[in-house]
Amino acid sequence: MQHNPNSAAIAAFDICESLLLALVDHKVLTTSQVITVLTDAFEVHSNVPDTADEKPLHRETADRIRRLIQARNVAQ
Repeated sequence: MQHNPNSAAIAAFDICESLLLALVDHKVLTTSQVITVLTDAFEVHSNVPDTADEKPLHRETADRIRRLIQARNVAQ
């Protein structure tokens, strides 16, 4: 079995998403607050300079976060 370095990033992303959902379920955060957190992360990855070595990775990350935001907005 080959080790894919992206697997750790995918696992971390999924764990964070699950934690945010649990925080909403337990009424620690509101859905609106989670969307704010996700929007902040989206903006960080969207505003990486074009000269950044990992610009495609940041673009892909921003797109995944955007899809999460859209899913949460629909769920409200």
